[in-house]
Amino acid sequence: MSTEELKHIVALLAQENRETARYLKELGKQIGGLGNKWGVYTEGLAYPSMTKLLKNQFGMDTVCRNALSRKKKETLEIDVLGYANGTVNRVCVVEVKSIVDESALEQLENTLKQFSHFFPEHKGKELVAFLAGVSVSNDVAKKIIERGYYLASTAHDIFKLQVPKGFKPKKMKV
Repeated sequence: MSTEELKHIVALLAQENRETARYLKELGKQIGGLGNKWGVYTEGLAYPSMTKLLKNQFGMDTVCRNALSRKKKETLEIDVLGYANGTVNRVCVVEVKSIVDESALEQLENTLKQFSHFFPEHKGKELVAFLAGVSVSNDVAKKIIERGYYLASTAHDIFKLQVPKGFKPKKMKV
């Protein structure tokens, strides 16, 4: 093989490598976009059911989606936030995930740690936490319940609360 032929082959391989890299980058964007759309879909699916559950079973007067608080350059967003100020003095924080895994549980606990800083108007209220999702393994479900958080999962497009006999929700204050 001549030097010219070898240079030509190297140039073709370099071109194919650039095209493959560009294709993989675009594919990554598309996959990421699908993940975001699935998350938005899951939140949209959960919101009506969680609103009904928070109002009927937990006495929430107000339920809002994507509650966002900003302090300087930091933000905290709550997927579903419910609260009541009357005889029921409680705030409910709901983290919604398509797949409820260990990272979702960590995210919920991180949100709870930051909650009083970002939402000081709820100081002194009972704080109740929920993880809501489409898919959750038995191991993760067990950890959620053991830590005193409510777990809501879907059945026929409706989120239902999973409260095993003897469950004691974690007692927290803002």
